[in-house]
Amino acid sequence: MKKQKKAIIIFAAMFGVALVLFDLIPFKTEILIFPFQLFDKNTISVRGENIGIKKVTIEVSGYSNNGIIFENGKKVKRIKNEYGSYYFNIFYDNLLIAQAEVPKTSWRYTHKHFIFITKNDSTFDLNFRVKGTNGEWARHAMYIIDTLNKTSTKVFYDNKGKKDEYIYIEYFDDKGNVIVDEGWQNDTLIFMTLYKNGEWHKSYGTRHSLNKLVKEPHNDSLKYIYQTIENGEVVETEIIKVKKQQ
Repeated sequence: MKKQKKAIIIFAAMFGVALVLFDLIPFKTEILIFPFQLFDKNTISVRGENIGIKKVTIEVSGYSNNGIIFENGKKVKRIKNEYGSYYFNIFYDNLLIAQAEVPKTSWRYTHKHFIFITKNDSTFDLNFRVKGTNGEWARHAMYIIDTLNKTSTKVFYDNKGKKDEYIYIEYFDDKGNVIVDEGWQNDTLIFMTLYKNGEWHKSYGTRHSLNKLVKEPHNDSLKYIYQTIENGEVVETEIIKVKKQQ
């Protein structure tokens, strides 16, 4: 009996060490983790107000998670346990209205995802919560689409619904191609990118104190002033104008 207890204790200790070591491997093949994924308990609950729940489609992407997991009002595919972040694209009637990121530091952690969508005329509000280990790190972004002015504003929120200090704005042409994007932090413009035919062309940033980027109001154009500063003095100024799409 004592030998059996000793063997059980040794086996349990070895199994525990194996789990810890296995957990340190960031990327594991499907064959290695398949037996454990049989016990995945990740869930997703989608509800809403002033919406048709069957118009909601949710895609997931990650190392082993890819594809549609929710459509026609129900979960259609399980969310696999995996190491690292996985991402949600949330669509309503084929329109991308939000994105979410769920970080995970262990393939063994399971999460409960709660999504509540509210439709207000042509805009949406999203309540996105994740319960489980690392769930407090989850964050999401809402898209505010302005078809009249051809802009898309991306506003970030944490797992408690608190608005982040960053806002991302894109401007489009008549064909739907991005012509300019802006990054704002606490109402300060911190970067701007120009595009040609929807492809990246040039970027301007203020990560270093040697540069200053300002947006000025202009009737028919997006106008920016980009300055290079040395020894406290402006040594170079570039004025950028991009014609707005009507």
